Amino acid sequence: MPSTEGLPVAVHDAVIGALLPGPDAVPSHAGLLEHDLVLYADRSGAPVAVLPGRNFLRAPTVVAAVTTTGEWSLVLTPARKTLPSLAGPSGAPAQTAAWARTSDLPTMQPTVASVTVRVAEQTMTITTVQGQRRHEVGVGQDATPTPTGVSGYLQARYEDPAQALAPGAIQLTSLHATAADEPYTGTDGGLIAIHANPNPRGRASHGCIRVRADAIAELDALPLGTPIVVLP
Repeated sequence: MPSTEGLPVAVHDAVIGALLPGPDAVPSHAGLLEHDLVLYADRSGAPVAVLPGRNFLRAPTVVAAVTTTGEWSLVLTPARKTLPSLAGPSGAPAQTAAWARTSDLPTMQPTVASVTVRVAEQTMTITTVQGQRRHEVGVGQDATPTPTGVSGYLQARYEDPAQALAPGAIQLTSLHATAADEPYTGTDGGLIAIHANPNPRGRASHGCIRVRADAIAELDALPLGTPIVVLP
């Protein structure tokens, strides 16, 4: 494994211009990192970043792969490629990706569930081997929209007493806001989360997806690495 010294770290609040925009594909496999993972912008170049083996919760980092072609796998990252304020009228990519050596990946399991959000309908569908469950959701305001036409994955979940609007863990995705650097004026790097709210319906959030507590309970049952697709 090449040295990771001096490489930028692909975490939620990092901006790494060498990363690739997220592909038009959903993760097919996911696993938990056992060590730092070296990332490449192409399969013949030098390393451009490192995905740390531990996330901000000090838990093993989830890595999600969308495709594997022999020695190389295309994985998604929780970092940004550029800030919305510097991206121009087209906005910033909501998802980034990079190549990793397949041999550096941990044991990867097929993704067996998925989450699909339809922004115009304000619905979320959770699909598992048992079937589908549909929930009403709230989405971003016009000035801070929920990104659409993108796919990412559930990368972490945790409880934050400061945001305890309703019971249940915050479900943190790998997707970023596309129109504002820090829509919630916080330090989360503009990451899109799914979190509970007693009255979720409507276009009222800073880009996050608001759901009722029963939906959070269903999301809690999904493995981290589960794909999330956000449609218009």
